[in-house]
Amino acid sequence: TSLIVGIFDRATGRLLGGSGLHACRGDAINWSIPAMMIGYWLAKEHEGKGYVAEAVGLLTHVAFDDLGAKRLEIRCDADNARSAAVMVRWAAARRCGNARRSRDRSRGRP
Repeated sequence: TSLIVGIFDRATGRLLGGSGLHACRGDAINWSIPAMMIGYWLAKEHEGKGYVAEAVGLLTHVAFDDLGAKRLEIRCDADNARSAAVMVRWAAARRCGNARRSRDRSRGRP
């Protein structure tokens, strides 16, 4: 089971790549946890323009806020520096967001 989305140029509607939420292991998302993995690809000529980072951000919100994910992973080819950079930025943003939420909860805020 996967949720597949296209990455399109807003101005032209041209397909630039794709992304989605996938099972971390096996063929189906484990809904008892629930755990998911973000995957993505982009045509080479569109790399470095923020398209994948935007898609990953949107899918992160869908996974956690709409689908109730408890665990979310990104895997990438370690030899693909741009892909690895997206993953590193995403992980850093998640850690900061989790720390901020924890601090807010300890102060009695939602």
